[in-house]
Amino acid sequence: MKTLLAIIAAASLVVSCGVFEEEQNTVDATSGGTTSAPTGGGDSTPTVAADSAVTDQRIDASVQGPSLSRYTCAIKTDGTAQCWGDDYNGQSSVPSGLGSVKSISTGFDHTCAIKTDETVQCWGSDNYGKSTVPSGLGSVKSISTGYGHACAVKADETVQCWGIDGQSSVPSDLGSVSSISAGSHHTCAIKTDGTAQCWGYDGSGQSTVPGDLGTVSNIAAGSVHTCAIKTDGTAQCWGNDSHGQSTVPVELQ
Repeated sequence: MKTLLAIIAAASLVVSCGVFEEEQNTVDATSGGTTSAPTGGGDSTPTVAADSAVTDQRIDASVQGPSLSRYTCAIKTDGTAQCWGDDYNGQSSVPSGLGSVKSISTGFDHTCAIKTDETVQCWGSDNYGKSTVPSGLGSVKSISTGYGHACAVKADETVQCWGIDGQSSVPSDLGSVSSISAGSHHTCAIKTDGTAQCWGYDGSGQSTVPGDLGTVSNIAAGSVHTCAIKTDGTAQCWGNDSHGQSTVPVELQ
C-alpha cells in the first residue's frame, strides 16, 4: 500500500500544479507536485521572467483548452507574487499594491491571493462577481478558486464563497472546516472532524461523497470528478470516469 501526501483532481477546464515546500513536504489540496509550468494546446511552455528569485516557495497553474486561458502564478521567496502566461482578462497582471502574500490560487480566468495580513485580494475577470471579495470576509486561512467562484476558509473555520450562484452557496450544515477545494462547478471541503462534504453541480456524481470514504486528510475537486486522500494514506476518487480519472491505480490503494 502506498501512502500519499497530496492529491490533485485535474479538471478538463482547470488544472493546478504546485511546488513542494522543502520544510513541509506537502502542498494544498488544489496543488500537485510538478515544478514546471504545464503546456497546453499548441503554444510553447510559458517561461518565468528573468528577474525571478532563484527558488519559488509555492506555485499554482491554470491550464485551459487550446483556445482558452493558460497561466501560472508563483510566490517568490521574498513573498511577492508573479504570474505569467495568458492575460486576456488580467488574470496574470498582479496588482501593483498587492504586497507580500501567503497563498495564491489560480482559477479559470481570475486569481486570488491571501496577503500576509490574512486578507484576500482577487484580480482578473469579475464575471459573476468572482473577483469581488466580500466586504465582511475578514481574516482567511486558505482560499481556492474555481471556474466562476472562489471559496475561503475563514479564521473562525467557517467557509464563505462568492461568485456564480449555486457554486457559491455554502450548505447550512457544513460547520467548521479545515481545508477547501473549488472545482469547475462544485466545491469540496474537509470538516474539522475529518469527514468530507461537497456541494454544487453533481451531474457526474462529483459532489456525492461515497458512504465508505471515512476520514480524509486532503481533497481535490476537479471538473467532473473528485479525489481524496484518506487518513490511512490511500486515495479514493468518485464522479466521472470517462478517461479513468476516478479509477485509482492498484498501487495507490
